[in-house]
Parts: sequence; C-alpha cells; structure tokens
Amino acid sequence: MRADDFTLAGFHVTSPDSRSTRRPLFLLADKRRAGLSIASLALCAAPAIVMAAPGQVECGDYMNDAAAVSTAPHGATRSSPLLLTVNYQGGTKRFADQPPYQEAFAGVHWYYCGYVPALRAHLIGKNENSLFSGVLLLDDTGQLIDAGQRVYPSPDGTWFLAERQESGEDGSRWRVADRSGKTRWDGYAGILSQKTETPGSAPVDYVTASFESPQWTGGILQARLVCGDPQANGVASFVLADGKWRWQTDRDCKPAP
Repeated sequence: MRADDFTLAGFHVTSPDSRSTRRPLFLLADKRRAGLSIASLALCAAPAIVMAAPGQVECGDYMNDAAAVSTAPHGATRSSPLLLTVNYQGGTKRFADQPPYQEAFAGVHWYYCGYVPALRAHLIGKNENSLFSGVLLLDDTGQLIDAGQRVYPSPDGTWFLAERQESGEDGSRWRVADRSGKTRWDGYAGILSQKTETPGSAPVDYVTASFESPQWTGGILQARLVCGDPQANGVASFVLADGKWRWQTDRDCKPAP
C-alpha cells in the first residue's frame, strides 16, 4: 500500500464581478423582507438541512470523529488529533491539519464524516478558516474530488451535489459534479438580484429566492423554491439548456421592493 501526503487548496467564495459587493448575511438577516424562496431542482441535489434525502451523507461533530472513523470500510485511524489516515482499496491517504491548530475559524482541520455507498467514496470534512467544506476520496482509485460538508448522490452514483458553508453567510453554496470530478455547476444556492443602495455606490446582491430540501425523483433531483411571498413558492430543476447547465424554476419570484 502506498501513502500519499497532500494539501488541497480550499474554497474561497468571491464575487465573479469585482464591481459587485456580496453581503449575504446582512441581506438575509430578515428573510421575509429579503424575499427568500425554496426551489425544487432536477438532475441535481441541493443541501437539505432539516430533512435527510435518500443517500445523503453529511459531516457531524468535527471535534470528535471517533464514531465516524470506526465505520470506514477499510479502516481509518488517528495517530494524533492532527493527523487522519484513511485506507482505500489501493492505498492510504493522510490528511494533516495545518496551523494554527484547534482554534475557531483558523487553520485547516480534517475529519472523517462517513462512506457514501452510491459514489463508492469516503466523505472527508475540511474546515479551512471560516469555510466548512469537504472532499470525496474515491475508494477504487484514491482520487480526491472537491465536495462539501453535505453530499447528495444520484441513485446511479454518477452525479452528486455538495454543499459548503461560509460561517456568517446566510445561505450556502452548491456544487454539482460528476464522479470524475467535472463541475457542472457551482454557485449560490438561490436566485440573486442586484440593487444599488445609494447613488454611485457599487451594486449589492440581494436574495430573491433560496433553494432547499433536495431529493432525486425518477433520476431527477429536485428541491423546493422559497420566495418572499409564500404563494410564489415552487420548484427549481437543474436542466441542460442551450448547452449549459442551470437551475430552472416553475415560478417567478419577485425581488423585495
């Protein structure tokens, strides 16, 4: 068996447009005023926080992963609180924490979350500074794929949706990818619209709707669409349109005035 030591770059949530200011926490502090809605997605899953979707695996207590470590199919160990070793079919991966150690929202901490049978992969939690995320370790090849703290696999194990969360940000980011690691979509779990608060100021992203409670139905992954007006709540579907994957909703959520 071979042992691979590695360090992965973490996720950093940045605005694709440097001229735009992203302030989800402030904008979502009053969800009714901000106009949130829940969407149902197709072909991809979104992170459910309250109700677990079939096949969903999520990370638990990152300060104590002893119970999860004991469930690793080929064994996993902690030779120290700062080093996690996970066995897969053809080898071993070592996940070493990075300083500052054991401090809130600082450094990098790895922990074992569980095995995802549908994907034939181990979910390894990764807390990097204020970002709560994770990676998938494929059991057959040892390949590492960026994921999140929650993973929702398709029933046939070819696709998954991963959720990652930035501390202090109201709302999460989702990544939809296939088992090879190819990203099909990555972004904020909802619908954003921009407003200018004062003349001459940079535009600010406001949440018009949010996506929640995903599940795969008949090979299609769906989630609820939640708008500021409950009467506008509906479904969002992850579809291929004009050669590009995107979320498509069955309702038109209006931005808050």
